[in-house]
Amino acid sequence: MDVERIGILSLSISGSAIASYVSNSEIGQYTDVFCLNTPDDIAIDFQKITAPLKPTVSRLFEEYSQLIMIMPVGVAFRLLADVVSSKYEDPAVVCIDDGGNYVISMLSGHIGGADALSAKVARIIKAQPIITSSSYALNKISVDLLGRDFGWKIDCSSKIVTTVSSAVINNKPIAVFQDVGDRSWTLNDSLDYSNLTYYDSLEEFQRCGTPNRIVITDLLEPNVGRLEQDQSFNTVLVRPPTLHVGIGCRKDVDQTDLFDFLLEVLSNHNLSIKSVCSISTITLKKDEIAIQHIANTLSVPLKIYSPTEIEELFNESSLYSTLLTRSENPKRLIGVWGVSEPAAILAAGNGELIVKKHKSKDATIAVAR
Repeated sequence: MDVERIGILSLSISGSAIASYVSNSEIGQYTDVFCLNTPDDIAIDFQKITAPLKPTVSRLFEEYSQLIMIMPVGVAFRLLADVVSSKYEDPAVVCIDDGGNYVISMLSGHIGGADALSAKVARIIKAQPIITSSSYALNKISVDLLGRDFGWKIDCSSKIVTTVSSAVINNKPIAVFQDVGDRSWTLNDSLDYSNLTYYDSLEEFQRCGTPNRIVITDLLEPNVGRLEQDQSFNTVLVRPPTLHVGIGCRKDVDQTDLFDFLLEVLSNHNLSIKSVCSISTITLKKDEIAIQHIANTLSVPLKIYSPTEIEELFNESSLYSTLLTRSENPKRLIGVWGVSEPAAILAAGNGELIVKKHKSKDATIAVAR
């Protein structure tokens, strides 16, 4: 589902005027309007719909990531009753009354973004947003949205997320450990963080007895301790995009072999593949199917560097000169001392090389942070 597509559905003439106003604002890059009744002078492009409405609503529910339904909330509820599935799959649904007085976050408030959409639309039409999500009402963090603006990923079951979210809402103690990623999520003056305790020391975090926890790390298996009798804590693992993988390889390397090699390297260094945020290599290898396959599979950018950029890091004047591994083969064949290590460092913005070059029979891999 395209996250940028917004569908606006209006049933009445007054509702079509609201639809016109919203669609002409900067509500989204791709917005389509569907109207049952319109005035003759409506000033927007729209698609005319006819009764019965359920087939149309079912189609829009599948095709759009966000729906704005301008109608009584009871009507909207009945039209949606047969298609609602899961908060992890359903689009955001916002309902506006025909008078434009209220904008109600109706479905998928957190993950789908209906809460944020309600607030945005309410500002546009100068209406009152109605948002009933507990975290919004109580000014608490939304665990399931933690770090979304930074590209973070939740790496645990929805059951654990629900358990820890409930603990946050009910003001139970939450232990937090973070060793990578942006920390500004803790600085929102409008949120109440009073039941969160932050640990800078992993040792102290391990010793604390708080059962509900948030761990923000790129480590595959962070040692965060256990309760008595091996009963696990309720730990929400969050993965910031911190790891930049540099790859060098032989021509036409097998894509399955290369991907398995990447998994092996990350596992051996206790790093999560969900924190990989870029794949990088040298210009000569930019068309290698196996490298492109990894970038596409992980939905991360493929960064390409010229031999000049690669070789600069090996120069004596470079801060990385003594850290990088020099190999005769790539120097002889393509004119550089190595690919994977400098490519990873460059992709990380001259970051830290945390995994030096590992070599298989067909490829080399290094990781920078």
